[in-house]
Amino acid sequence: MLASRSASIIVCALLSGAASAFWQGGVFLAFMHCSKQQLVCDPGASAVFLVPFALVIAALLGVGLRLLLPLRAKGDTPGWGSYRVSLSGGAAFLVGALVCAWIVINENNQELGLKRSDAQSIAHGYASAIEHQLSQATAATNNLGSWLEGGGEPAQFESQALKLLTRYPLLEVLQLAPVGVVRQIVPLAGHESALGHDLFDDPERRDDAIKTRDSRIPQLSGPFPLRQGGQGVLIRNPVFNGSDNREFWGFAIGLLRMESLIRLSGLDQLENQYSWVIYDSSGRQLAGASMFQRAFPVASMVSYSGGVWRLELAPGAGWFSPRHFLSDAYLGGLLLAVFVLVVLQLVMQSTLLQHEVSRRTRDLTAVRSAQEKTNWLLDQSQRLAHTGSWQLDLLTNDLIWSDETYRIFAASPECADLYSVFKSAIHPDDVARVDEAWERGLESGHYEVEHRICIGGDIRWVREIAEFQHDDGGAAASRNRGGQGCYAAESGTGPTCPQ
Repeated sequence: MLASRSASIIVCALLSGAASAFWQGGVFLAFMHCSKQQLVCDPGASAVFLVPFALVIAALLGVGLRLLLPLRAKGDTPGWGSYRVSLSGGAAFLVGALVCAWIVINENNQELGLKRSDAQSIAHGYASAIEHQLSQATAATNNLGSWLEGGGEPAQFESQALKLLTRYPLLEVLQLAPVGVVRQIVPLAGHESALGHDLFDDPERRDDAIKTRDSRIPQLSGPFPLRQGGQGVLIRNPVFNGSDNREFWGFAIGLLRMESLIRLSGLDQLENQYSWVIYDSSGRQLAGASMFQRAFPVASMVSYSGGVWRLELAPGAGWFSPRHFLSDAYLGGLLLAVFVLVVLQLVMQSTLLQHEVSRRTRDLTAVRSAQEKTNWLLDQSQRLAHTGSWQLDLLTNDLIWSDETYRIFAASPECADLYSVFKSAIHPDDVARVDEAWERGLESGHYEVEHRICIGGDIRWVREIAEFQHDDGGAAASRNRGGQGCYAAESGTGPTCPQ
């Protein structure tokens, strides 16, 4: 029996563990599929896949319990593989699996939400840093334009430009372009080829130049490849003069490197944790990872004078952490297996108890039936042999008669005081002899006497035989101990009893 129980526990543990492992694999696949579609896995949407999957595994678990448990529950422990155990195991798995999946999915959804919230804050911080650098660079061209509109002489441009370049380190070059033609550059070294460049005559620059002049506000252009390497961004500030500042003078131009903008804003420090990219308003990529294909990036806008950029970033390893999910799934699967195993053990214990109760009930019924049959045979035997049995408690004088004894003494089973009935039935001439035999029996433990009884005026001869049961001290008159004996009677036709 012990071996059968141990084997059944092992079978339940193996089946529960296997079912939990398959289930957690399904939850992982469902979460991965759902995450690819909408990042945060909706438990309701995933239920379309998970509920049928859980039903299939629960059914397989129930079948496995039904097939395997009876093979290990023969002899003393039948019924362990009953339908009740199978259905209970399947139902426990189904409920536990769905609860476990809901907990695991929601816990990972919360983690994803925290990751996105952190990433959004980071993106907003770096977008603000880029905005600050661009506003500083734009402020330099504004200062230069204000200096020109206030009467600044182009001959003093170099000293003024050096001051601004020192104050605003993002800018690499400052230029003056009267009527849209570049005439002065500080520093000039390496940029000589730009002298004489007519912006309104350049097909690639004309539209931007006209837009900047007509808008009367600074405009960014680029980034574009620089001849000396890298990517450059131009900030063109339209300058107007005259009494009402309506006469277009030209442009005050600042050149900055995209690499310097990224470095000074600190965006390059994110490369170990996040992939990022910057787009202009048309969706053209300006900077960042060349193969940026991260799913569901967070975005933050970079506003500047005359336009807006969009900074997008996502974790370099992706939003979803399989290792973290699998650790949660492993823990959930372990708890699920333990839960199912506990339920199975409780159900099996209940099944065993019911089986034991049923077995004992059947045994008692069989014993009672056999006892009733034995009593019937005994009663028939006593009736045919005119032999009755009795039992007397010596302390209380409680007397128990068999059915034939009642018939011998012609007494009713409803009679309360059988001892008095017995004493009153003894023939008056035999009372002393019966008492004397009784006293000898108390001493020897064996009582035997023949005497007459008076029943309805008739005399009957009876023979009494009894054995006494003694207590530990040897006294026959101990409580619940007494004589057990029988009567053998013959009906007499002699004289009637004296009145």
